[in-house]
Amino acid sequence: MARRVLSFPKLTVSPSAGRTLTRVDASDTSQFVGGRWAGWQREFDVAGGTSPPGYEIMSRERVDGAVLERTFTTPDERSTSIVDLGQLVTSDEICVFDDDDRASKNEWHLRTTFKSAEGRVRVTLRTTSDGLAVSPRKPRVRIAVESCSDCAGPAPCWATDSFVASEDGDSVCWFPGDVELRFDGGVVRIAYRSMAVERRFDANSRDLLDLRFAGEYFFN
Repeated sequence: MARRVLSFPKLTVSPSAGRTLTRVDASDTSQFVGGRWAGWQREFDVAGGTSPPGYEIMSRERVDGAVLERTFTTPDERSTSIVDLGQLVTSDEICVFDDDDRASKNEWHLRTTFKSAEGRVRVTLRTTSDGLAVSPRKPRVRIAVESCSDCAGPAPCWATDSFVASEDGDSVCWFPGDVELRFDGGVVRIAYRSMAVERRFDANSRDLLDLRFAGEYFFN
């Protein structure tokens, strides 16, 4: 499979060898978004230890042309958001669409969705405007393990498992749900099992410069 390099404003997308990386059309999103989903969502800090068990979440997503309408329902909240599908970038197993919230909130809002055997795993991360660390604003990390609405949900133990941070501070965290997070000098890596996505930020402009997907990826 040939390598491809796609250029967008302020962003160069460079896939690993053997991977297909594309801006998605609405017809290509069904494996990641759209339809009804049911699962469990948890919110984390990055200090390690035991976090609150989280809550059930129901998602209903509707694709309308180039727009994705997402409605999330929890025991305490119902929210709706609109996403421009032109912002999505995908490989075979990973889909990302990020919000540049530097002007309004001085942070990046990174959204990553991984395919899983059960359905999907969604990871939402807030970082500082330079991508060097998690944002001081909470919730900093949200992880949702979801299945299609008529399938079995995630294992109950996932709701209470603790997680660990690296000994050298906030640079690496291992979360329940087989999710790993690493900050490394302006590079943010988010991995689920053997899949990962890496975002690289410019030290001066704080723009997002690179987005790379990797298969068979493991942290050292």
